[in-house]
Amino acid sequence: MAEKQDNFVIMLDQLYQQLNNDNDDSIMSKKIPNPQLKMFPRKVHWINYHNTVKTMNRDFTHFQGYIQNELGINTSLKNVLNMKEGIILHTKCRDKQLKSLLGKYYSKYVLCKSCNSDDTSMEKMKNISKLYQIKCNSCLATFNVS
Repeated sequence: MAEKQDNFVIMLDQLYQQLNNDNDDSIMSKKIPNPQLKMFPRKVHWINYHNTVKTMNRDFTHFQGYIQNELGINTSLKNVLNMKEGIILHTKCRDKQLKSLLGKYYSKYVLCKSCNSDDTSMEKMKNISKLYQIKCNSCLATFNVS
């Protein structure tokens, strides 16, 4: 009986620890790095853009297009020959705005709608423009996004 109580106490402690660590950024803070930005008068250099997109396991041009559409701006690579140097956003914006945008992208194009796992892959649907299929590697669910 004492062993069952000890297991219960351990599980309860783990639950409280998870609840205490739960905040707005907890979904992404497990893996996705915060945007590292270098501000200029009319543009922003997103330094760790390559690592961010690579961590989410998504296509660089898809995420770049998403940023352009959501912010209504143009973007360009810092160095066309080396994508790892980051991306230039031709606008003024704050890091909070980019974090919010990153969170929206993450919840729409990365998280599984069934099990909330971020172990997913995204493929463009053949013969259908602007439609992608997301496949979850955890629960094997698939769903379409545009």
